[in-house]
Amino acid sequence: MEIKVIEERIKEYKPSGKEEELNAFKEIVQEITLSALSRAEFFKYAAFQGGTSLRILHGLTRFSEDMDFVLFQADTNFKWSHFFHEIYLEFSGYGFHLEVRDR
Repeated sequence: MEIKVIEERIKEYKPSGKEEELNAFKEIVQEITLSALSRAEFFKYAAFQGGTSLRILHGLTRFSEDMDFVLFQADTNFKWSHFFHEIYLEFSGYGFHLEVRDR
């Protein structure tokens, strides 16, 4: 997979301007992130919720940039860093080289 896949996906959105094109790109990035988290078995421990989940999973026609997750059980030892490598690999497959870090 390469950046061309992303370009083709953006065309499927039929954006009417730069803002819509950027929103399409952001949504695709969210989907790639969800794919990576799924491959890393993140969803054994947490659920995707909120406005972005309603749009991506149920087709709600609103745009939300944040991605909300909730752990099934409280875990003070939970660390996002356990999932960073899979996220990095997923984006690398599309030709992106990114740095993933906890803030």
